[in-house]
Amino acid sequence: MQQIVDQGKDRLTQQFWIVIFPEGTRIPPGHTGKYHIGGAWLATHTGALVVPVAHNAGEFWGRNSFVKNPGTITVSIGKPIDPAGLEAGELNDQIKAWIETEVSRISQSIKVEKQNEDPGNPCAPSRQSNP
Repeated sequence: MQQIVDQGKDRLTQQFWIVIFPEGTRIPPGHTGKYHIGGAWLATHTGALVVPVAHNAGEFWGRNSFVKNPGTITVSIGKPIDPAGLEAGELNDQIKAWIETEVSRISQSIKVEKQNEDPGNPCAPSRQSNP
């Protein structure tokens, strides 16, 4: 963790933007991965603002998938979060909550799954099987 802070401070001093994917990889739509604490740790130890970003790329390009399906990837950029006064775990929880809420909002496949699961939805397909 000290190496993250040392290298991060160096990059920030050089006015680099640091991009960290807290889950480390694409996660299938509707699933949540483990949010690693490195980015939050860096922010709380340097005072750098965190700009959360959510996207739905996993709907079109699955993890370990060579095939990329056509579609429009939606990217949502949140308001900067000031880490002042927060522990890394608290900041990580805030980031996770925002990203998960936003991914749910922008994800088409999650919306379709919810429509299909809602028995009161007139657009939901019939669950009857053919004999």
